[in-house]
Amino acid sequence: MLPFAQPSFRLLPRLRSWLVVFLGFSLLAGAAPGAGQNQNSDPAGPKPSAAEESLPANEADETLVKSRDRLTSTNLLMPGLKEHQALTLRSARERLELARQQRQNRLFSECRAHLTGLLETEAPEEIWRAAMLELALLAQDQGDPSQAQQVYSQYISKWPLDGNIPEVLLRQGLLYREMGLSQMAVSKFYAVMTSALVVKGDRLEHYQRLVLQAQVEIAETYYLAGKFAPARDSLTRLLKQESPNLNRARLQVKLVRCLAELKAWEELVVRGQELLNRYPEAPEEPEVRFLIASACKELGRKDDSLRQVQLLLQLSTNSPNAGILAYWKRRAGNDIANQLYQEGDFFKALDVYVTLASLDSKPDWQCPVQYQVGLIYERLEQPVKAAETYQKILNREKEIGPDSPPSLRAVLDLARWRSKFLGWQVKAEEAHRFLNDTPDDPTTTTKPQS
Repeated sequence: MLPFAQPSFRLLPRLRSWLVVFLGFSLLAGAAPGAGQNQNSDPAGPKPSAAEESLPANEADETLVKSRDRLTSTNLLMPGLKEHQALTLRSARERLELARQQRQNRLFSECRAHLTGLLETEAPEEIWRAAMLELALLAQDQGDPSQAQQVYSQYISKWPLDGNIPEVLLRQGLLYREMGLSQMAVSKFYAVMTSALVVKGDRLEHYQRLVLQAQVEIAETYYLAGKFAPARDSLTRLLKQESPNLNRARLQVKLVRCLAELKAWEELVVRGQELLNRYPEAPEEPEVRFLIASACKELGRKDDSLRQVQLLLQLSTNSPNAGILAYWKRRAGNDIANQLYQEGDFFKALDVYVTLASLDSKPDWQCPVQYQVGLIYERLEQPVKAAETYQKILNREKEIGPDSPPSLRAVLDLARWRSKFLGWQVKAEEAHRFLNDTPDDPTTTTKPQS
């Protein structure tokens, strides 16, 4: 027997004891519920524990159904989950529609509660987007443009590639302009054009209209802010487009106004006459004719200016814009008549003033005009006609009560003073003529003849 074989025999009892202990632990581990299970286990699974056997099967099923959203997978179709989502979408839409009705009925508190509640739930994303837009509109209805801007900004931040981004940017631009932030408004309108180029979708015509409106709003923002040079450039570019959606008459009127502010008289006359020729029924015709007349006056074209005023005064008052027409008639007539009077062209000034006097029979309008007519008659050395004109004003003294404007009462006092002055002047002239017509004194001394 080899010398090293004997120690191995002495270790056998100890190995047997270790093996017994190991097998005991293994049996205990196998007896624990669910222990040692893996993908290679018996398909039937281990025998349920006493606790599992006491749970009703329907309770376990209900728990799994309520937590089935945790099993979602983009690679699987799950009919049960789709049905659950459809129910959620229907309920969310009902709440959203209720919030819209509340906003339209100006139930702002209730509307806000419903919208914020929708945003706090796990509603479908399309409902979230709609709820955020409704929340922005709610802020606008409540007169809080700053809050509306914040909601719109959150919308853009959360869904930067959404197809509604160009329209949201357009709404932001309009809000900024309403807030008096014209430069930020212009930036948003330019962003509309940029975003519309990259969005994906089949609403090409819709995006084209948004871009066109953004261009229009840029010109409008400059115009309203009194930045007439960039407004003129923007309006000129718009009028070069062939889009049928442009209100060309309206845009061209604003261009003429910009030219008047910029004192671009030559271009104003050309653009204004082009407007009148192309749109003869434009409601802004009185204003445009006034501006053309003013431009011609500045250019020294007095006859052209007077012709425009005469055409303006001849416009029929039987129009829907009779009040506006009367305003421009009075303003144009006063301006050109006063200029003619100051330049000494009394006959033309008299024609204009007589026409102006026929526009309105009220004393607050007619009396000042008649006073100017009286002054012109004096200039033309026709004191009798001047006195008759002043007397027409004095005959209306009863109509000019104490509540009349001070300027009207002043005209009455001036007419009275001029009338008395003319009476004194007429008497003085008669006395002067009498003295000139009286023969020399017959009593004369003659030298005696020598």
